[in-house]
Amino acid sequence: MLRALAVALALAFAGAAPAQAPKPLPAIDPAADDLKLALDVAEALREAKIGGVQIQARAGHVVLKGVPADASAAARAVDIAKRVPGVKEVEDRLVAAGRDRGS
Repeated sequence: MLRALAVALALAFAGAAPAQAPKPLPAIDPAADDLKLALDVAEALREAKIGGVQIQARAGHVVLKGVPADASAAARAVDIAKRVPGVKEVEDRLVAAGRDRGS
């Protein structure tokens, strides 16, 4: 009898508890993801001591523009960018210093 009363009270209190709405999921901001990816690539290039490169990122696609010191630095910049987590594709628009833009 006591057990039945305890069960009845538990059910009564459980039914009286207000239903809580689920917490909303955080909004996904693609621009923030793109900015973070561009900053991650910039940091990787900085650590490799490669300058003269501007980075644009959108949905995993990274565009490298600018004039690094030489052809070796340009090639290294592309290789480093490809290895940054989140990068799906790298578009190389780099022109190494001293290299003719037409070649």
